Amino acid sequence: MPKSQVIKPMFDILATKYDFFNDLLSLFIHRYWKRKVIEKVGEFRPKNLLDCATGTGDLAFMAASRYPHLKIEAIDFSSVMIEVAKKKLGDGPTQAISFSVQDIQKLPFSDQQFDVTTISFGIRNVENLTLGLKELGRVSKKSLLILEFGKPKNKIISKIMFQILYFFVPLLGTFSKDKSAYHYLIESSEKFPCRENFINLLIANTNFKKFSYQSFMGGLVYLYCASNSNENTNHQ
Repeated sequence: MPKSQVIKPMFDILATKYDFFNDLLSLFIHRYWKRKVIEKVGEFRPKNLLDCATGTGDLAFMAASRYPHLKIEAIDFSSVMIEVAKKKLGDGPTQAISFSVQDIQKLPFSDQQFDVTTISFGIRNVENLTLGLKELGRVSKKSLLILEFGKPKNKIISKIMFQILYFFVPLLGTFSKDKSAYHYLIESSEKFPCRENFINLLIANTNFKKFSYQSFMGGLVYLYCASNSNENTNHQ
């Protein structure tokens, strides 16, 4: 069965409680990670932004608040997620956000239409990763920023961390009545390529010139940056 047929219904079910459980399961730390993405966005002085796998739009709303001039297109493959996001629209800069249901593997946008493209905790859910990266790179002019889970470099620390997650996260997930969703969260994170392996995928599937990554929580989360700027490649 295609991955999308498994994941999409899962996110449809979680949509109305998605923000609550993100805060609960990460102890609000996911907001800090996403703020680091928004800070990075500012380095490229974009006029517009594409936020992919936007979920309920929290990163898009952060960007609109930080950069009121920015025109933002926010997309997700879950129509239920998008409906929840639209309900959060209000006055002020958030009016500059346009939400729609789209597939990352076949984006309905022209080449280099967006100065910057972001995707947080969504790239590992793409059915065809190669095709998804090609599309994200195609529509991005200045930079592609990807926030995603990964594995710590130290194998012992990595094993201990994931053992804790396998116990703790599904336990909290029982409150959402969809324990399998949180098993998927951990399994997909543990198996997904990270650090240089993911950088190599970006190099192979996009036309950017500069690539870097920054790690958080000892390597549990990574922020990847592909760009055409003159910034130095930096691994932290």
